[in-house]
Amino acid sequence: MHQAVAFRSGSDMSVLFRCAFDGFQDTLYAHSNRQFYRDCDITGTVDFMFGNAAVVFQNCNIQPRQPLPNQFNTITAQEKKDPNQNTGISI
Repeated sequence: MHQAVAFRSGSDMSVLFRCAFDGFQDTLYAHSNRQFYRDCDITGTVDFMFGNAAVVFQNCNIQPRQPLPNQFNTITAQEKKDPNQNTGISI
């Protein structure tokens, strides 16, 4: 079974400017490499910004949605498997 994400990027040195990513769980999947997001709108409920990239979100509007009953908001989830990897999420 595969995830149904709104956006997935694995490109290196990608720049996304003034984009909107609208979803619920798993909205933006920063899969790998180096990524930069500026002035973007990102919405979701659970782990809606996640991945194993070295990613920077600058001046982005991050809006958690109202979760379903028995759920709670989690904005980011890092998929780092090796603590020596130089990846992470910076907001």
